[in-house]
Amino acid sequence: MRLTFWYTMYIMKNGDKMIDLKNIKDHILNDVLLLGENDIWNVIFAIESEFGIAKVPSPVGGEKGFINALVELRFKQKVEELV
Repeated sequence: MRLTFWYTMYIMKNGDKMIDLKNIKDHILNDVLLLGENDIWNVIFAIESEFGIAKVPSPVGGEKGFINALVELRFKQKVEELV
């Protein structure tokens, strides 16, 4: 019971940070979707230029795989900048 109380207090105290992270991820997703709207190669080239060729995922996942990879990479980079 005690652990649950402290966890609840932690979430209440840091809830604004969690909302900010959600907003950041939504913003990144919107940017990446706009980037890949006309041509998925824009997303692939963005991954390559920002994170290196080693971070370009396998084409097995299709367009969604490339978009998800870029969103996750940019989100991870942004979180590391904030910390």
